[in-house]
Amino acid sequence: MHVVERLQRFGHAAYLVGGCVRDLLLRREPKDYDVATSARPRQIRRVFRNCRIIGRRFKLAHVVFGEEIIETSTFRTIPSASSGAGVDDGDLLITSDNEFGTAEEDAQRRDFTVNALFYDPARREVIDYVGGLEDLGAGLIRTVGDPQIRFREDPVRILRAIKFASRLDFHFEPETFQAMQDCAPHLEKGAPPRVLEEILRLLRSGKAESAFRLLDDSGSLSVILPEIHAFLRSARQAGDGEDELLFASLRELDRRFAEGEDPSAGFCLAVLFSGPVRRALIRRASDLRSPMDLLVLLDQVMEDFAERTRLSRRDSGNARRFTLLRQRIERSGRRRQRPLALVRQEGFDEALDLLAIECATRRDPALRELYLEWHERRLQVLGEGGFDRSDPTRRERLLSSPRALDRLEPLHDSSARATPAQLRPEPPSAPPPAAPSKVLKVAKPAPPSAERAKAKPRVARAIETPQPQSPPAVPPSAPLQAPPPRPAVQIAEKPAPPSASAAGELPFGYGVFEEPRGEKPPAPRPLRKRR
Repeated sequence: MHVVERLQRFGHAAYLVGGCVRDLLLRREPKDYDVATSARPRQIRRVFRNCRIIGRRFKLAHVVFGEEIIETSTFRTIPSASSGAGVDDGDLLITSDNEFGTAEEDAQRRDFTVNALFYDPARREVIDYVGGLEDLGAGLIRTVGDPQIRFREDPVRILRAIKFASRLDFHFEPETFQAMQDCAPHLEKGAPPRVLEEILRLLRSGKAESAFRLLDDSGSLSVILPEIHAFLRSARQAGDGEDELLFASLRELDRRFAEGEDPSAGFCLAVLFSGPVRRALIRRASDLRSPMDLLVLLDQVMEDFAERTRLSRRDSGNARRFTLLRQRIERSGRRRQRPLALVRQEGFDEALDLLAIECATRRDPALRELYLEWHERRLQVLGEGGFDRSDPTRRERLLSSPRALDRLEPLHDSSARATPAQLRPEPPSAPPPAAPSKVLKVAKPAPPSAERAKAKPRVARAIETPQPQSPPAVPPSAPLQAPPPRPAVQIAEKPAPPSASAAGELPFGYGVFEEPRGEKPPAPRPLRKRR
C-alpha cells in the first residue's frame, strides 16, 4: 500500500498485479505482492531511497523493507518482431523483451487471463482488460490471445499453466490444453534454470501428484524428465503397477506438506527418482557389492538430469546421499556392521523418511518391520527409548512418536484415477463463483471472447481484501490464567568477611566493602583525554 500510494502521489499510475489479485479474489493468502507502474526504473529509484534496480534483459525495481521485498515493474508492451522473435524462420521464441508500454498493453502480453488483473487499492477497483474475472469464477486456465503463439513465445508457460491448474484445482480451456500438447517439444528451448525452478515448485507445491499426472498427459514429461517418462512407459508395458506406486509416493510427499513439514529439494528429488533407482537396482543386483557400487549406480541414474537442468551440487549431493543411506539401511542385515554408527550419519532421518514413504505405498510387512527396527535404533541414539524386544509397549511407543507409520497411511486408493478424457479440458458444469467480501458492481458488461483484445477495460468496484479472522473468544467458564513469572536474574555474590559491618554494604549483591584502618585510600588516577 505504501509503494502504490507513494507512486500515485508522484503522478504515476500504479496497481497491484498478478497472482496477489487472483489469490485475494479466491480468498487465499498471497505468497507475495507485485506492483506494476507507469514509472521507469530510474524514476522509481528517485521516489524510493530503499530501492535497487536488478535484471539484465528487463530492468526491475526492488523496494526493500527489511526482509520484505516489493517487486515493482514498469508496464511492458506486446513483443514485436524486433524483440528477438524470428518471424522469417517461424520461430516465435522471445529472447529480448525490454520495451515499455501502457497498462492495457501490459495486460495483453501476460500469460493467462487470471494473472492479468490489476487492482487499485486507493479506489478499490479491479481493472480487467482480458476477461479474467469470468475465467476466475468459472475455474478456467486460459491464455491471453492465441495459445499456440503464447506457448511458442515462452514454452515454460506450459509448466506454469500446469502449476496453476494443480494448485488452484482449475480446469484447462480445450484450445489451451491442445496447444500445450502441440507445443510441448518446444520446452527444449526453455532456459534450464527456469525449467528446474518450475520442476521444484511442482514437487514442493503440495499438489505434486496431480501436477505430474498433467505433465504426463500433456506430453511435457518426456521433454523435461525423460528418465521418469521412460520409467513410466516401461512400467505400463510390464503391467507391474510401478507407475502408480510412483504417483502414490508423490501423494505421500503432498501429505507431508499438508501436515506442515517442509522437505528439502534433495528429498523431493529422491522421492521422484525412487522408481528408476529401484528398477536399476533390480537389474544390476549381482554387480552391487559395496556402497561405492551403489554410488556409481545412483550417479548413472541422476547424472543426466543434474547436468541438463544445471542442478546445484548441494541438492544433487543430498538426493544421492539420502538414496544411498536408504539402500544401506535395507542391506545392513547382510553383513556385520555398526548400526548405531549408521544412525548418526548426516541425512539418516531423510533416508528413514524415504523408507517410511515406501512402506506406506508398497504395503510390504517386511519393509514395515525394517522401518520399526531402525526407528527404534534412532530412538536409542536420541535417548528416547531402548532396544528391548521384550518390552510389551515397544510398538505403541514407536507409533506414538512423530515419525509414526499411522500418519503415513494413504489418503485414498491410488488405483482410483481419472481417465485422460475426464482430466482437465472441460470446465465443471456448475463451478462455484469467486465471491469477494462485497458484491462486484460491474460498470460495463464483458465483451465476447473474439473482441477481448480490442475491448475497453472492465472495472469492478467495491473490492475489499479479506480481513484476518480474529482469534476465538475464551468461554466464560474458562478463567484466564496469568503466565508464570519469569525467574529473576541471579548474580553471584562474593563471600562477605565475618567482621563486616552493615554500614559499608554496597547494593546489587556485591557483598561488603570495608576500608582498612589507619591508611588513606589511594587517590584515583586521572583519566587521560583522548585527542
